[in-house]
Amino acid sequence: MSYTVREMSHDQLTLERLLLRLDKSHFSYPFAEEDLNKLKAGFKGECYIDSLTDPLNSPKFITIKNLTIPSYFETIQFDQIHITSSFILIVECKNVIGKITLQPDTGSMKREMNGVENYFRDPIWQLNRQINGLKNILREKKLDIPVYGYIVFTTTNSSIHTDASQSHLYKSVIKSEQLTHKIRTLYKENPKQVLTPKQISSLFNHLIEPSILPIFKDPLAKYKLNLPDLKHGISCLHCEGINLTKMNYFWKCTACFHSTRSLSKEQLADYFILVNPKAKLKDLQEFYLIKNAKSLKRTLNSLGVESNGNTNSKEYISWMHR
Repeated sequence: MSYTVREMSHDQLTLERLLLRLDKSHFSYPFAEEDLNKLKAGFKGECYIDSLTDPLNSPKFITIKNLTIPSYFETIQFDQIHITSSFILIVECKNVIGKITLQPDTGSMKREMNGVENYFRDPIWQLNRQINGLKNILREKKLDIPVYGYIVFTTTNSSIHTDASQSHLYKSVIKSEQLTHKIRTLYKENPKQVLTPKQISSLFNHLIEPSILPIFKDPLAKYKLNLPDLKHGISCLHCEGINLTKMNYFWKCTACFHSTRSLSKEQLADYFILVNPKAKLKDLQEFYLIKNAKSLKRTLNSLGVESNGNTNSKEYISWMHR
């Protein structure tokens, strides 16, 4: 059986790592924390939708989650793509609470809550873009199969409102409890088998192969931070504190006393996530408080961290960004 496992977004990972290294008393902390809570709520909603559709997975119902692929001169992000033998379904998850009004004429979605109005990108436009992008890929593969899409609101604390004159545009907007019923309806409306299990598997591999890495977004600039604002040192995988100290032959956390003989890629990721996707050895030494340059260099090489340049200009390259 082929399927992908949902992982937290790179934006969520970035904020989690930022808050672990930022003092709670810093003026930017609550702003970053608020943004992280929004991402966590969205991720929770996506995982809930996964829990509804995961039981359907089979050789004839394959799910791709959280996919970003190139499409001509831009990229398209998908929350869920379901490939079946008779149709393909795109699911775009929305975890937005309050009174929701869709406004396609202005290309926006209005949310009213506690007397405050907020505006978001029109999800119908977003879904149509996803459908058209996927259809382009199918044409290149010479596959003629129906493609459908639903915008699924994952929270019960939302009410969706539309203009009656444009109600036909909103047939693709549903609540989470309607999703599995809609999938069963699509099966009834599309009884003809178009793809064999082998073709489904081939399309799955074709879609996930070009999945692209995120770009670096400079969180320090976004939250008006300087490098000295971040706690320097190596994080402990056991307690997540920035408290790892080098002993003779191992590393030991001064907070929880957990020890490890070697460092992992995850423990050397924060500089590339938070500061710069490229780093000289000296930059990493200063950030992680590692005195022994040769030891750090050996660790980076053993972990397969790529580098460019000669000895004096060598820069190590992030494996998490494009």
